[in-house]
Amino acid sequence: MKEIKLLIENAKKLSQSGHLEQALALFMDEISECEESQVEDAAEIKFQLAYFLFEERCYDNAVIVWKDLLENGYRTKDTVSIVEEAFLAPNDKEFEAFYQKNCLKYQMQIMVEKKWAYKDLPYRFIPVADHIYYVYDFENKRILQKLELGPSQEEEASDKENLYDSVLLWDSWDYGLPIQIKKREQNQSIYFLSKIPSHLCYLQLPEFDGLFHASWYMFDAAKTLQEFFHIHTEIPLPRLYGGSEERFPIYQDWIQQAHEYRCTKEGRNNNRVLLTFGIPSFNRGHRALKNVKHMQNLFFDSEVEFLVVDNCSIENVEGYQELERLAESDSRITYYRFPENPGENNSTYEVLNRAAGTFCCLLSDEDFIYLDNVYYYLQLLRKYEETVGFVCGAGAVYYEDNEEQIFSKGEEAFVRIMWRLNYLSGLIFKTSMFHDLNMYQWLVERRESNPFVYAYGHNALAMRFSFERDIYMCGINLFREGKDEGTVHMKELDGTGQNILSYATYEQRRLQFQGCIQLFNEWKERVSIRFLQKCYLLVLKKVMNLFYVHKKVSGNIDIGFQEAADNILAYAIEEIYRLGIPISNEELYAIITAMIDIHAEFSELLAP
Repeated sequence: MKEIKLLIENAKKLSQSGHLEQALALFMDEISECEESQVEDAAEIKFQLAYFLFEERCYDNAVIVWKDLLENGYRTKDTVSIVEEAFLAPNDKEFEAFYQKNCLKYQMQIMVEKKWAYKDLPYRFIPVADHIYYVYDFENKRILQKLELGPSQEEEASDKENLYDSVLLWDSWDYGLPIQIKKREQNQSIYFLSKIPSHLCYLQLPEFDGLFHASWYMFDAAKTLQEFFHIHTEIPLPRLYGGSEERFPIYQDWIQQAHEYRCTKEGRNNNRVLLTFGIPSFNRGHRALKNVKHMQNLFFDSEVEFLVVDNCSIENVEGYQELERLAESDSRITYYRFPENPGENNSTYEVLNRAAGTFCCLLSDEDFIYLDNVYYYLQLLRKYEETVGFVCGAGAVYYEDNEEQIFSKGEEAFVRIMWRLNYLSGLIFKTSMFHDLNMYQWLVERRESNPFVYAYGHNALAMRFSFERDIYMCGINLFREGKDEGTVHMKELDGTGQNILSYATYEQRRLQFQGCIQLFNEWKERVSIRFLQKCYLLVLKKVMNLFYVHKKVSGNIDIGFQEAADNILAYAIEEIYRLGIPISNEELYAIITAMIDIHAEFSELLAP
């Protein structure tokens, strides 16, 4: 014992002279020497080390040592007395005040039959630094895990991490898990279910209000929780589980029943749909039916809608009839048939017009959604709901080179999607913007007069949205492309023997180019003149590239290409003159040279 007293005296002298690390080394060396042969002495030195650390205000390390002593049963009464008197008692009033305040503030979310007093809570918290605590099992006198409630130091969540679905924690759980969840994603909801008030202990934390906000709920009975979700069908079900393994089968059974109920007409809530998958379809009911059946395997209900707009089909109508029957048992399905054919492309506009979701994802009926990745898009849309108006989802072929990136509204967003969205599937629009900007009428008015809008109305719509909100390019696969039967919009080019889409001929590309320029001129007040000039050059290069694609399919160059290319070049030069930009002869020469270079570049590629 004299040796231990001498050890403490030497350690204090070293600490007082500014050599704390050397003082701690004295303790550690003595512990190492005693651990094998003098176990009792080693334990006592640890006890004294903890007290020394406490006196030196190294509270975190002191608690770690006391935690070890309690786990090994050494001087339990003395250790408990020190911990409770030094850490709990001085903070009791503050923690109790926070507990009472939070119980009152969040009383609508604390759905427990018994009102628990602070003194009856099973866990308290040992503060060791700002926003850092150890959980203390007050009933069993044990120090448990460390909690860090300050700003998150964790790495970014991986692309595949599900931060959208809410979580149910039942009976027992890692006490740090809810804090970790909330630090990773503030909006992710947490539901606690426990008969004992272990979940209520969080309310005594000073950081509770700022960390958890309102997206959590506490229950003490499974029946109460089930009734809550039966009534509040607008709230997504907790599809992630943590807690007692023996409860997991019960949870699975309940969640399946709740999901099935929400898919009925009685249980459907259409007021908080986040994402509509909208399929415009004509004469391909078998395709649309297969697609919707695929999406029915999604284990989402109130969050999604599957909308099919039938453009007054006269072939393959059996599939549409079956869709109507399916909608009777699965209320996520919405089927609409035009009373009379309104013309090509109007069904796409009608999808956006009728979508119940905050966002609407357009989908060709031959393409299929990657079901396992839908959660990622849901969390993306929820995260950027207030700032993003358009999201481009990636496919296996189209938009597969998307980088995960957000582009600011205006010129930056506009140039990113200008005539780059050739494919319909995967394009996600904010539906409230579609209505607020009266885009249905805007598209209908220009469909016949503007060849670009006729062929690429979805791209024109995204371009218009880019002036109002940011756009997001997403690199996670949302859809996989199917095989287009391609019988409706195909025609044979004379002398080629090849089928070319009617909107992809030289003449149509020339007209689409002019239509795109018309849109630029319509929006010229929204961008700078210099930017507009840049856009003319970019679409010129785009249409030349499309000519090259045409050549690869048709296998020849005819006078149609030469005329179309010459006309486009002349048209572009004429439009740049009309911009009225005061430019020098050198600048004009550079612009014309750039256009001629573009022409020459693709002429060379197209050479026989």
